Amino acid sequence: MAGLGGYEVEMRQFLDYVLQAYADHGVEELSLGKIRDFLRIRYGGTNDAKAVLGSVADIRKAFVAIQGHLFR
Repeated sequence: MAGLGGYEVEMRQFLDYVLQAYADHGVEELSLGKIRDFLRIRYGGTNDAKAVLGSVADIRKAFVAIQGHLFR
């Protein structure tokens, strides 16, 4: 997807994971409340995710930004 090019590999993989959930289960997967669930499932928790992806603010920013590419 065009919006993934500016991210490091691990963040791209995380966002791809989120987008796959969206494709499989619908728009409710893009709720900000789902970030914690995605991080827990994929990384075991927020702290482990931060070690790989960066700060929670960076993760949230990428999560929201990718939606901008979906819904333009």
